[in-house]
Amino acid sequence: MKQKLGMKKNNIFSNLIFLTQRCYVLYIIAFISLTLMISHKRVVFKTLDYLNVVPGYLISYAQDQEALFLEERQGKVIRYYKNLKKIMTPSALIEGMLGFSYFHAGQYKRAANYYEKAISLDQSFFGFYYNLGVIYFKLGEYDQAINIFEQAVNVSPAKALSYAPYIDPFLPKEGEWSAKIKVMALQKAYNKCLKLKKASQKFIKGDTVLDVQVEEFLYFYPISQKSLIRKNNF
Repeated sequence: MKQKLGMKKNNIFSNLIFLTQRCYVLYIIAFISLTLMISHKRVVFKTLDYLNVVPGYLISYAQDQEALFLEERQGKVIRYYKNLKKIMTPSALIEGMLGFSYFHAGQYKRAANYYEKAISLDQSFFGFYYNLGVIYFKLGEYDQAINIFEQAVNVSPAKALSYAPYIDPFLPKEGEWSAKIKVMALQKAYNKCLKLKKASQKFIKGDTVLDVQVEEFLYFYPISQKSLIRKNNF
């Protein structure tokens, strides 16, 4: 009798082990199925909240050179746009934002690399050329600066004005900006490219007298959440 009870217990225990093992397999299958059903990109995108409102301190760097780009903010902003880059299709605006962030973090070489990538993806943003030219000028890489400034002045003014909103360092700091004022600001920027190109040529020839002021402000192009959602099918 005891032997039969013992056998029953063993059978029940064996069946439980068998069922548990089968359940583990089912759990694994369910997990894999759920993972395939859920878009990793969509989940990550939902966790990135900067696109709802552009951080005010980013705008302050575009409008006020004296604003301090604190290390905590540097890391946060740069990490954010790098994560965004991982899940989005190639975007000139994302590359441009990384260039803008690295510039204000004082890492000019990295900033230049990202603006080069931005230009390779979209040649219609005059501000990307202007920013990159200014960075090369600050780095003392005058041959590169000349090349970029030449490309900048060849960008169609109509295309340069077509992207909105953006912060133009040549616009008045306050007041309403009519189309006429925006065109005048763009003309100043084109003229500044020509002056910086000429100054670069002088430096290459050995003339170290700087007769043109280097702008510390860069063009700032914020990223539109709606356009990214539409482009990436989120």
